[in-house]
Amino acid sequence: MYALENPRIGQVVISRMGHDRGRVYLIAAVLGRDFVLVTDGKLRPLDKLKTKRVKHVKYAGESEEIAKSIKDGKITDAAVRKTLKAFACADGKEL
Repeated sequence: MYALENPRIGQVVISRMGHDRGRVYLIAAVLGRDFVLVTDGKLRPLDKLKTKRVKHVKYAGESEEIAKSIKDGKITDAAVRKTLKAFACADGKEL
C-alpha cells in the first residue's frame, strides 16, 4: 500500500517524501483528507508536530493503546519513542 487511504490517530507511518524520507512517525492528529500531524517523540516531539501530506506517508502499523492515550491527552514523548521503536525493530530498521 503506497498512499494512506484512511488516516487515523495512532497509526504508525513511514515518510515517503522530503528530507525525512524513511523516518517512522506516529499520527497525532488528522487535518481533513489531505494532511496529518505526526510525531516521532525525538526530533518532532508532541509540542512541535510536523505536518505531512497523506500521500507522502505509507502505512506501517497501528497501536490502539497509543491512539486511546492521544485522544485522552495522556501521552508522553517517551511513550511515542517506545512504540515507534517496537515497530521499527519489527521492520528491521533502526531509529
